[in-house]
Amino acid sequence: MEINQATKENITVMAKWMKFNGVIWIIYGIIYCLTCIGVIIGWAPILLGVWAINASKGFMNYIQNNTEAGIDEGFSKLKSIFLLTGILTIIFLALFVIYIIVMIIVFAVAGTSIFREILKNANI
Repeated sequence: MEINQATKENITVMAKWMKFNGVIWIIYGIIYCLTCIGVIIGWAPILLGVWAINASKGFMNYIQNNTEAGIDEGFSKLKSIFLLTGILTIIFLALFVIYIIVMIIVFAVAGTSIFREILKNANI
């Protein structure tokens, strides 16, 4: 597969930034894993970082050696990154909606209790 020079330059820049982001994600995931609760979700940035670095290597392999296996690996890992971030986004949105519902219930119950206490103290 032959591509033009501008596309090669774009892929090269993208691969370098993917590698940089991959390293940052791994560091972020390790820092997360140092906390008790962070262990639960710390695996995700580490996995995303590893995939980003592998995708970067695949794209660079394609640019340097013009092998389709490189671009296939790059896009495969990139697909995995977007799939995992999409799944995590859906999970976090669902948890956020549940959190909002619980907070509405808590405030409604607390508000009702406070209102009853005010009425009781006012002898109404």
